Amino acid sequence: MDSAKSNDKKYLTWSKSIEKDGFYKRVEVNEIENGFLVCLNEHGEKDGKYIDSYKKYYSQTNPLDDLAPDEVDGVEKIKETIKDFLDY
Repeated sequence: MDSAKSNDKKYLTWSKSIEKDGFYKRVEVNEIENGFLVCLNEHGEKDGKYIDSYKKYYSQTNPLDDLAPDEVDGVEKIKETIKDFLDY
């Protein structure tokens, strides 16, 4: 019976999105068993070219830990990557 309770864990998700001149960037951090899955997505037209990029990273720490989580049923390098990703 105790093992059934351990499988009922609710994982948390944090996200941040920005849009500028029709170009979208989104960072989503999903809690997983051994850390966090960091997903970076960007799409839209930039400098006359259409961009559609999606990358996933594993991190032992939550790079969006300063944001309140959205409840659902990195390390400094990753934090810097996210900062660079959102700044343009």
